[in-house]
Amino acid sequence: MTAPRPSLLVSVRDADEARDALEGGADWIDLKEPLRGPLGPVETSVAASVVERVQGRVPVSAACGELLDFAEGRNCALAGLAGLRLLKFGTAGCGANLDWTERLEGAVSKTRKCGKLFALGAYADWRVAESPPPEDVLAAAASVGADWLLLDTYNKVGPGLLDLLSPGEVGILAYKAEEKQLGMAVAGRLCLKDFERLLHPIPSVLGVRGAVCVGGRAGRVSRERVAEAAAMISAVRDADRMGRFA
Repeated sequence: MTAPRPSLLVSVRDADEARDALEGGADWIDLKEPLRGPLGPVETSVAASVVERVQGRVPVSAACGELLDFAEGRNCALAGLAGLRLLKFGTAGCGANLDWTERLEGAVSKTRKCGKLFALGAYADWRVAESPPPEDVLAAAASVGADWLLLDTYNKVGPGLLDLLSPGEVGILAYKAEEKQLGMAVAGRLCLKDFERLLHPIPSVLGVRGAVCVGGRAGRVSRERVAEAAAMISAVRDADRMGRFA
């Protein structure tokens, strides 16, 4: 990404939502089907239509579900789709799976062969997700040469990210990710007023869906709400440059 940190990622479920997100000022388009879980993959045909709509104006990433489900046809097909820059995988269920790091290595290898960047998802509500704690996910991501760490929430009707972790705890993870040369995206039921709180260090990307939808996470992306989020991001960028937030 060439834009100053943080960048605004908007999760969309189809090409029409991608159009509205772009027109609203999104820096990054992310593909996700919210009815299939926190990182629910879209159909490959839907992903292809979004890539065509975006036409390379901004990066396009795709959720590929949970790491333990990577053998499923839908997320494997996404790995081979041209035009996707990055693939995201969650770690739900990995806490009790002794060979999850071996699966991680395999997923990273396949992603690399397909010419994609790799993001590993850590859940702030990791006990609910039965995943490793975020610090362990960060360490595993760094050890296998992943490109990004995604900090998210698993339960999309439960507490938001900043109800589970303090801004300081998020900042420490962002600092550690930067030390290990990982980009860091932060999501998980964020609202616009949360943006100002996620500073020092600023995560590379702030991701939203429900906050920019009419009708909540399962509703439709609103161009106007994306524009509001983009304006807030710009204010956060300017304020950070001027050192106005402590």
